Amino acid sequence: MQGKGLWLGVGAGVLALLAAGYFLFFNKEKPQGTSSSLTSPSTSSPIPTEGTPVEGEESEVREITIEAEEYSYSTEGISVKKGEKVKLTMVNNGRMSHDFVVDDTDIATSLVGPGKSVSVEFTIDEAGSYTFFCSVGNHRALGMEGTLEVTE
Repeated sequence: MQGKGLWLGVGAGVLALLAAGYFLFFNKEKPQGTSSSLTSPSTSSPIPTEGTPVEGEESEVREITIEAEEYSYSTEGISVKKGEKVKLTMVNNGRMSHDFVVDDTDIATSLVGPGKSVSVEFTIDEAGSYTFFCSVGNHRALGMEGTLEVTE
């Protein structure tokens, strides 16, 4: 009878270790060394992003490349002209998946794994400020967003 209790104790211990390992392995989403309080995004004005024109059938396509990593993009602002054809490539230099979504539009990339890249082509016909962000988990709340400025 005493042996049966010993095995129950060992089984419970193994189960507890498995649960702790699962929690630690799958809870890597939160960055190490950051506080839980959120800060407002920077109020700096958008940075004009240099692009490379690509020869097209009727008009040029402006190529813009941004890099993504944990909770940030390589720029907080992108500036394009109204009606300009844009090909945006997002390169994921992070350790987890990211995407690129523009609020109030249908512009969005697919989810991109670490070390991969994805492109999306778009034209915005209405001038204004649009917020772009990563829609994965709480990445946006942790600061992974910026402004797409569309000028006349």
